[in-house]
Amino acid sequence: MIAVDFLEDSSMSRGKFAALFVALGIVSPINALAACDCGSTNSASPCTGSGISVSVTGSDKTITFNWGFNSDGEDAYCGQFASGDYWVAPKAGKPLVVSHISKSGGGGNISADLNPKTESHGLLDGSKGYGSYTASENITPSLPITITSSTHMLPVRFNAGSNIDSAASVVAAVQKAETDTDFCGTKQIVGECAEAYSILTVLSAVPTNNGSRMLRPNMSGESKDLVSLDDLELNRIPTFNAFNGYTAEKLEGAARRWSHHTEVFSLCSIEGKYYSEGGRAFRAHTVSANYAAGVAQAWYNDMASLMSGENPGAEQQLLLAAMLSYGLDIYKAVYNDAGENYRYYCSGAGQFLGKFMPPVFLAALSNNNVYRETLKQEAKNVVGTGYGPNELEQVKEGVDGRLIWGDGAAGLLNPQDVKRYWSELFGGQCYAGASGSCNPNIGKKTTRDPHGYIDGPPAQPGSNYASVVLGPQKSMLAMMMAMPEICETVNDQRLVKYVLRVVRHGVWTQADKCAPPDPRENSNCNVWESGENCTYYGLTWGPKPDNIHQCIENGAGQNGRYPHYDGTAIGVGYKSTQIERAWDEVVGSKNNCSIANRPNPPEGVQITNGS
Repeated sequence: MIAVDFLEDSSMSRGKFAALFVALGIVSPINALAACDCGSTNSASPCTGSGISVSVTGSDKTITFNWGFNSDGEDAYCGQFASGDYWVAPKAGKPLVVSHISKSGGGGNISADLNPKTESHGLLDGSKGYGSYTASENITPSLPITITSSTHMLPVRFNAGSNIDSAASVVAAVQKAETDTDFCGTKQIVGECAEAYSILTVLSAVPTNNGSRMLRPNMSGESKDLVSLDDLELNRIPTFNAFNGYTAEKLEGAARRWSHHTEVFSLCSIEGKYYSEGGRAFRAHTVSANYAAGVAQAWYNDMASLMSGENPGAEQQLLLAAMLSYGLDIYKAVYNDAGENYRYYCSGAGQFLGKFMPPVFLAALSNNNVYRETLKQEAKNVVGTGYGPNELEQVKEGVDGRLIWGDGAAGLLNPQDVKRYWSELFGGQCYAGASGSCNPNIGKKTTRDPHGYIDGPPAQPGSNYASVVLGPQKSMLAMMMAMPEICETVNDQRLVKYVLRVVRHGVWTQADKCAPPDPRENSNCNVWESGENCTYYGLTWGPKPDNIHQCIENGAGQNGRYPHYDGTAIGVGYKSTQIERAWDEVVGSKNNCSIANRPNPPEGVQITNGS
């Protein structure tokens, strides 16, 4: 569970009496309540305090973040958002000072950054050279630090009906202290990865209801969005009998996952650059998987629990608010205030899965259509470049409109990728007429068919990463079927048609005009080295020498590269047990997802409403 202790000398009974005094109206605004856990939801009588400790407990350790702050030497106003994350605000006419940030318990060193950016932040220690570390952004050596409106506070874009005009996010990260039995995921990130994050939000004023009905504002981005639960149409969340609710303990654990984990540092820059091994190092290892497909798997199980109908709204508010705050973080890190991409979700293998649905879920529930209209443009303007959401990017339109699986931008692949495809195909020895032993684990295992006829990857269609990503792809489709608002926001029926084909038919390798490798070909033919030791490559099989985007077509008696795999079931990797159990109820025999019954804005009209 999430344990929150306070540095002041206070007791539980004091907190209970304080909450009672607020409820009875005994405490006046002048006599603000002591301790940040006072329980007040009356912004006229806010809590006050000078420090908090937030403990994050994983399966094998507890990490405690210790925060100290004041308002020009006095207690500052403080409280909790609906997600349980903390905010602080200065007293009138006084500055807010962050005096100390430390950690106790498990984990290694702690670092912190003020309004961190994907490309340049001071979190962790930079020892692995991932490319985004800037030592000067780490504020812990400079504490205490006075938060000033001109230097640190960012403008508020939507204020949720409050009088807050600016805010700042102080993000702290504890680095893993590696041992022989507890290390950072894959070998590429051993030496530097995150255990957990804690976020303290500085507000210019006390929020409405002391923040108890508000999502935590975004930790990154050019401005801050304040979103109230009252700005959301929570009645849009459907109920399905096959989804299971959570126990109180599991609800707290799920909320902890999304409050102390982030994907902001695993996005791609506008130039297409990403940091560390697809962002693995920056995922919170204490509460989350370090592989994106695993993060997506957890997300969809938790999201499904919200649609079970088994937990009353008050019980699941903490989890819902944590998930939506997490989605807001991603949204504001990807799009600027004009609704344009200034970063990308990115795609490749299974490294970037699960990033799109969190902001989509927020947009689907919000009555502020800015989020929805912005996200709808992703499928229209970005998908196909290779930088759109992983789940959508890997569904490619081939010849005759058929939908096939694989990495790479839409359109013509570059010569290197075409050569890679045929090299892996020949090396795998799984194609029709191959004389060697089939080995699908050759090469990148992600490349799509450059000629647009069949599913990738090259060595064996439907294998490896086609299976890895299928679980999150199925889960995304199910949520598009479950909520029309999600279907509208994703705005891409290609995923629907592809996943339904895979589920109902399996691998697609039929109607393939490309000839398989010639059975007379030398076993040591090296396609990658420009056809070295190859006798028939470029003559009876492979790409046409005068146009590599076209293949040499089938000869007499040939029926494509992999006719024997057509209709083979694809294993569902990283499946959501909730989605699999509810598939017949949520998806069943549907052939497409319906969109919400609302008109689109006229062409050229910019959506700006919502506050």
